[in-house]
Amino acid sequence: MRLFLEPEDFLFFRDNRPFVSGESFAATSLDLPLPTVTYGAIRSYLLGASGIDFGAYAQLTDANSLNTACQSFPLLKAMGGPGTALPGSLKVRGPYFASLNHHDEKLRDVFFPQPLDLVAYKSQANNSGYTILKPGTASNSTNLPLPCKQLLQAPAGLKLDDKATPVYVKRDGVGEYLAGNVPSYTGTVGGELVESSHIFASEFRYGIAITPEYVTDKGMLYSLEGRRLHQNFNQGLYGLVLELEDANLKLNQLDLANRPFFIGGERRFARLVVLDDDTAPIASFAPDPLPAADFGDTFKLYLATPALFNNGWLPGWLDSQTGIGHPPHDPTLQVKLITAAVGRPIIFSGFDMALGRPKPIQQAVPAGSVYYFKLLAGTPDQVLNAFHNHSISEQASQAGFGVAFVGHDPS
Repeated sequence: MRLFLEPEDFLFFRDNRPFVSGESFAATSLDLPLPTVTYGAIRSYLLGASGIDFGAYAQLTDANSLNTACQSFPLLKAMGGPGTALPGSLKVRGPYFASLNHHDEKLRDVFFPQPLDLVAYKSQANNSGYTILKPGTASNSTNLPLPCKQLLQAPAGLKLDDKATPVYVKRDGVGEYLAGNVPSYTGTVGGELVESSHIFASEFRYGIAITPEYVTDKGMLYSLEGRRLHQNFNQGLYGLVLELEDANLKLNQLDLANRPFFIGGERRFARLVVLDDDTAPIASFAPDPLPAADFGDTFKLYLATPALFNNGWLPGWLDSQTGIGHPPHDPTLQVKLITAAVGRPIIFSGFDMALGRPKPIQQAVPAGSVYYFKLLAGTPDQVLNAFHNHSISEQASQAGFGVAFVGHDPS
């Protein structure tokens, strides 16, 4: 089941920089909400549509009370209890940027974060474009953390452009990238690499705090930098898409008509569109898996959404010294980490509405990070079955963290 969220206003998903009354007056939004935000918004929306009382829901803190409530509200089998102690069966993949046709509300395209080994360059001849970095030879002279001792290198003669505008990659472009090819870049929405300015624009809002006496509070001016997604008749409606996986979830039994969907800061709302036609024009958000026969003994994993690993940037099932491990999805599969391109961690927290308390601070590996592996035991078919379009996050995987796609090692 797939959902499209069309924002009716600008969106605001605050980053981790301080925004404290009387101390800092400016707050900036992330481009995409974290999976916990959309997962929580979906659960709140569906629970509200089912007619459950949120006060009573907050009391479902043990398995017996939850099972009893499921008899009156079967939706709770999918939603689970408040917090994370009693997870339901609902699994989410996303969110991603996407565009929707105006006339028939069919999905036009899906846009994924730029892989961190797909980089812009300028050559000595002053040409520019994009290239895919490749693992070099192992070196013990670097200060890279174990087990990464191979640098990712650009082809000779190319100078990386660290000031290039960030891009998003269309679904077919991700398929090209996973096959080891560089997606096309035209500078417009016609190419497979699309600059963020074609999807959204930054928009500022200004306000001032109000006292309990309903007068403005001195020194409490603030500004918010949010994201305004474009709406264009030719290019479609831009919004967010999610993929829901759950046999217990039956949206046709809920009253969703004219019900606002609130998401992000200041309770901004969006229109929810159920994409019930899963056959055209895009059958799945994820690019098609590559033929297993085309793989050698190396592959890479591209993170389409942020991931939460037990050992920070390193998955907990990999040995921190050797990089060798068995993924929990398939213990007969053995791989060795060769190298990785990992961005700065996303530090986040939040507020648990059901339990009425702040959530613990966590650090996530950002979307776009790439991990290169050598296959030690198992087959390429096992690699695809274990990883492609599955969550490899060791925490909050049901919320959409750690969705990975399998690609060729271009070296």
